[in-house]
Amino acid sequence: MFNGKSIKLDKNNPDTDGDGLLDGEEVELEYRYYVDTTKVMVMGGFKSNPLNPDSDGDGEGDATDPTPLRFQLNEELCKRICELNYISREYIKSSSDLNTNNSHIRKECYAEWYTFMFIRQFNSNYIGENWDNAAGAIDYNFVEYVKNNNYDLYNYFDTHADYIAEKTGKKGDLYHFAATMTAFYYWSNYDNGTGVIETVEYQFMPDVILDDLAGWAGDLQTAMVDAVFAVGKNADYNTYKEAMIDLIACEDRNKVYEKYPELEKNKDKNSDIHFKLNDYYADIDAANLIKYMITNNCLEEALVEYFAKNYKIRITEFKNGFTTKWTFSKCVGLYTSEKFMVFRWPLYVDDNKKEVPISKELSEAARDAFVEYIWEKADE
Repeated sequence: MFNGKSIKLDKNNPDTDGDGLLDGEEVELEYRYYVDTTKVMVMGGFKSNPLNPDSDGDGEGDATDPTPLRFQLNEELCKRICELNYISREYIKSSSDLNTNNSHIRKECYAEWYTFMFIRQFNSNYIGENWDNAAGAIDYNFVEYVKNNNYDLYNYFDTHADYIAEKTGKKGDLYHFAATMTAFYYWSNYDNGTGVIETVEYQFMPDVILDDLAGWAGDLQTAMVDAVFAVGKNADYNTYKEAMIDLIACEDRNKVYEKYPELEKNKDKNSDIHFKLNDYYADIDAANLIKYMITNNCLEEALVEYFAKNYKIRITEFKNGFTTKWTFSKCVGLYTSEKFMVFRWPLYVDDNKKEVPISKELSEAARDAFVEYIWEKADE
């Protein structure tokens, strides 16, 4: 009897469910002998279910799940992030020469910025001038510090590019999530160290706008460029809106390319559709998690609370930050317009950095597509 239920294990297979844990590792046994001592009843409880490789059904196998009987997405990942956060605090305490380029990190969030900066740097797409200015430059001394002091942790993040976003197993882009988080923790700085603003238009942008561009707004703008390639810069409202709906949180790149052959033809061979489903999850989850951090100021608690239950209402949480559909539409419209004040949005370029025109009609179609997508997903 285990947890009040009878189970039958495979006597010829020490790992009945094939999860990498021996059956004996998944149970705690208690032996109760009869009076004549010739018979014994074996009772006990589960550490994890030896008949189910994922006992709690959270998408993480029992062999790596820290609490295999408690449902929480990404338990091992959350544990590793917290471990990295602890190392960040130790590094900050011991370092007398933190990266001077990162003087704009919000002081109360230094350890959190270092935590997500370390994860972000495993993807070269989040390294370079634009990301350095919007989210802080990579501190390679810290990267080496982690590698030298905890190679297992270094290797974990080097080999885990995704996280579980849904119980169904759908994934979010971990490196994109981390990059967006570093932008939230950073007071953006476009001073190159000599007092010169190298990218002129950015000096007029509030920090909150640069934060959005590091996440959902930036991906929305690059999806708009893809949509121009898909249906042309002179497409009417309905045609362009349909293309945007197909491109937002795209799950099947081949299906999109089949419908829009011109898009595939115009993509650089090393490029990809910009607003894929895993990017969408990363954007929404980063925006939500930062709000949880503001509420309880504890990274571990925020991660556990979010991935244990609140991920189920991620879209509702995200849209509620804008109060009404009208205010959200106004906010989205700011990013889908061709210009911010008198400056063109710098992300409206192709893979060769050539400007891509965005008309007022295309801007409105993209705005409406994204707003309707978010509201429909929230209603689901």
